[in-house]
Amino acid sequence: MATAYSSLLGMALPVTGELSGTWGDTVNNFITNYVDSAVAGTNTLSTDADVTLTKTTNAALGATSSQYAIILCTGARTVVRTITAPAASKTFVLVNNTTGGFGVKIVGAGPTTGITIPFNGSAFVLWNGSDFEIVNTLAPTPVLTSIVEPTTVTAAAPTATTQYDLKTQAVQYYTSANTVNFTLNIRGNATTTLNNTLAIGQSATIALLVTNTASAFYPNAFTVDSVSVTPKWQGGSAITAGNINAVDLYSITVIKTAASTYTVLAAQTKFA
Repeated sequence: MATAYSSLLGMALPVTGELSGTWGDTVNNFITNYVDSAVAGTNTLSTDADVTLTKTTNAALGATSSQYAIILCTGARTVVRTITAPAASKTFVLVNNTTGGFGVKIVGAGPTTGITIPFNGSAFVLWNGSDFEIVNTLAPTPVLTSIVEPTTVTAAAPTATTQYDLKTQAVQYYTSANTVNFTLNIRGNATTTLNNTLAIGQSATIALLVTNTASAFYPNAFTVDSVSVTPKWQGGSAITAGNINAVDLYSITVIKTAASTYTVLAAQTKFA
């Protein structure tokens, strides 16, 4: 009687009397290695393409094997890519570490509706009998007393092109008297674009505080990742100056609507 294989993980099921002289190889290769990968193994998917995973049996696991515990998606994506897995009982940790701002979708063979893990997101997913779903942990509703945000206080004034690094702070405060009108460039940080920080459908709100004395300087141009954008201003009219002898607060919301495409909402408030 020939070796059979388990229905979910494809592990070898040797029968009495077979595999004389090769039993150890079968156990090591098609039982121990399979369990090792199913418990803690990572399958890295780096190509910009849809992928179909299938159950591997009687062979070494590869890039299209469905037995791995973790699916790590890396590399650039140009659209939402789909991972098709067997429509059978299985859990995965799915990690979307791609660039380009797109989600990664996992569906069951058929295909099923599936679920999408957003850009820069990760989730523990399981097959519920008819489709994949995200496992939610039930916890008491938190009660917030206050929100503490990272703030960069700079004893200087804005420069001609002022960089706002979203990954560094929520508030940027320049305490020295401004000397120029300036371009405000919003980015992830010096090495990461905002396009690779926000997913499509995500937004971020920042606060920029600028100190003016006798001259009413202000940000007269705005860019995201050094590409010009035109904010929509509160009240419907673009500002044309700052406020003298005051700290001007610029509250700016950036909404990513498509790859490298943003709607920017802005408001100016005088504090004196």
